[in-house]
Amino acid sequence: MNETVILEPLKENDDIEKYKTRYKEVQNEINSEDIDQMTYDMILDNVLQMNDENYIKAIRSNLSGPKVFRKQKPSEVRVNGYIKTVLVAWQANHDLQFVIDDLHVQCILFHTYASHKKRTSSNILNVVFINTSPRDKRTFLLKQSSALEKLGLDLTEIELDNDIKRYSRRPKQLENWCLSDYVSQLEVQYPKTSESSDHETEQQENESENENENEEANADVIDENNNKINITLKNGIRIYQRKTPKVIRYVKYNYKTDSENF
Repeated sequence: MNETVILEPLKENDDIEKYKTRYKEVQNEINSEDIDQMTYDMILDNVLQMNDENYIKAIRSNLSGPKVFRKQKPSEVRVNGYIKTVLVAWQANHDLQFVIDDLHVQCILFHTYASHKKRTSSNILNVVFINTSPRDKRTFLLKQSSALEKLGLDLTEIELDNDIKRYSRRPKQLENWCLSDYVSQLEVQYPKTSESSDHETEQQENESENENENEEANADVIDENNNKINITLKNGIRIYQRKTPKVIRYVKYNYKTDSENF
């Protein structure tokens, strides 16, 4: 496009079937030609052999709702939408799309990719969010319905286990670990059973939550070779150190607007 525009779908009485056919032709021609060195006008005249109006109508025939088309060079046609400032700050691939409808203000969706390299188990970028907002403002996941049904009417422990709760129960060997290191560098592995299920995993979490607060009495350090943490609790739960730390995301506060939580 020569300029950023918002296009609406064609109406049924606008020869929509004709332009749908033209849209397929446009796709075929662009995919079969080397357009990187061409200008927008050169593509219309030499490749597609149609004017700007018909080209726009061909695109509109394939739309199901309003859509923003960014101004870009033909050489950028296969490049995801991006903002340079975000790209520098995020230091990873991202895909931006404008959302336009009657119920929402125009906004940008960020779709982040785990890695711009080949997607294999060895190079996936692991990102974890730590909800560091005040406790009474944190959102949380509920326990499974089967676990909730077993709770007495006077019990209020409806919250599913999470990183912060597990950190508060960490064994003595980890008492000098800060929350960010605990979450980014350590993994928690639950005992395997013959009938593994989410319910059993949750039950194991609940059992570990009921351990003594002085949990180091129930911990046995198996191995600390190369200074790597490898701990097994008496209930079978293993805490071990990752080869590659996770990337931490957390709630950020502005000193000027929220100095109390900064």
